[in-house]
Amino acid sequence: MISLQMGLFESAAAPARTARPLRPVPLPRDDKAQYEGLQEDLDHLVERWEDLHVGVLQRHLRLLASPHTEDRERADILAWLEAPLVRDRPAAFSAQACLAIYDPRIDPAEFQRRVRRLNQPIAVRARAA
Repeated sequence: MISLQMGLFESAAAPARTARPLRPVPLPRDDKAQYEGLQEDLDHLVERWEDLHVGVLQRHLRLLASPHTEDRERADILAWLEAPLVRDRPAAFSAQACLAIYDPRIDPAEFQRRVRRLNQPIAVRARAA
């Protein structure tokens, strides 16, 4: 009985199916809701813009202060911090822009000098370790 059932299943061929191309199902489009969602996203980005700049500045300064930061990364951070200063509009996420958003009263050239001076002993200790 088992062999008879096996034979029936083996000989039964699956019915042939013709593949039809799938068409995308049109979704209802609510332009007003889409626009409002975009405006909310933009408002959120604007609110977070300053926080992002300050976060980038703080992270780079923490890495620079750490004796565990590798020389190559330290050099990259110093190059970022010591980039030529721009009078009118510094590039987004440049050290100058991050510093201006953190506190516009800080003189960027003086900040560069102080960071360079403070970094020297840390870099020397890191190389000695």
